[in-house]
Amino acid sequence: MRILTFEILAVFIAYISVMYALNRRGKLYRYNIRMVGPFVFIHSSHGMNLIEKLARPRKILKFFSTHRKL
Repeated sequence: MRILTFEILAVFIAYISVMYALNRRGKLYRYNIRMVGPFVFIHSSHGMNLIEKLARPRKILKFFSTHRKL
């Protein structure tokens, strides 16, 4: 069990190191990929369309924002 934990940690550190190096060289920016800490965000038109679709029911959002309990 300890070996597996060490291997997972080693892979995670290697992943972060590679992504950090690519981010510093500007390679990720070319493909619309942003790195925030250990997380990688891929910016695409599909993601923006999903966000817009989820934000459409404004009446529901307005109801919850005005009728919230403190």
